[in-house]
Amino acid sequence: MKKFIALSIILLFFISCGIPSIRDFSSAISFNNQYNYSYFTLSLNSGATNANYFTNGQINNSSPAVLLLYTITNQSTDYYSNSFISQFKSDYRGSNGVNGIPITIRDDSGIVEITKNNEKLFLYPLKEENIQYITHPRYTIENHVDYTFSTTPTKFAFSLSPLEDKNEFLVKMTINDNEDNSRYFYRYKNNLTFRENPDSNPDYRKDNDDKDEYVIHIFAAVNVTKSLASDFSNDYWTDLKNIANIEIKNN
Repeated sequence: MKKFIALSIILLFFISCGIPSIRDFSSAISFNNQYNYSYFTLSLNSGATNANYFTNGQINNSSPAVLLLYTITNQSTDYYSNSFISQFKSDYRGSNGVNGIPITIRDDSGIVEITKNNEKLFLYPLKEENIQYITHPRYTIENHVDYTFSTTPTKFAFSLSPLEDKNEFLVKMTINDNEDNSRYFYRYKNNLTFRENPDSNPDYRKDNDDKDEYVIHIFAAVNVTKSLASDFSNDYWTDLKNIANIEIKNN
């Protein structure tokens, strides 16, 4: 009898509080990278499992949001991109993305850390002018602000934008090939620009002494966060992907 009463109390507790559930949005989100052409696309697969969550009010209004990270090397592709991708999964995405954790990006901090040849290497956040913190759930690219998530793919293209002195650049992101819908990104702190010939900086890496040309390697991951009305409890992340490799030079 006592066991029955105890089980009844536990059952009533879960009914009253709600049992947290996990939702996997991997088939509902189409996230395709074309790093050879420096762009990616994002769209909704309307008939997929859990796709209805994007139209029934259970997804945070900022989601799907996109986190943009970068590193700079003197190679056309980053030697360690697979290591960064694996580390992002371990640190933030979790197994299959369904037990991910939110990320808060503080000033002057690297986000993904790996160690190679006894040296710590990082992926850093791309930031707009005078931005110190990038916070969950908006991240770098926000739904309903920068774009509208739908079954029509949104294209995000990346290029280099020179400043007046011709040796300083920003990363330019253009949405759906509309120049009027562009945003400009600095390096990870203090409105630092991208330069052809940098001083010693932790976000620049020389992997080969024979090459002096530097390349910005941009990575992206997509996040889905619950709304106040959600019946699920998890943060969802896609895999981190290399979405652009842009040489720092005047054309």
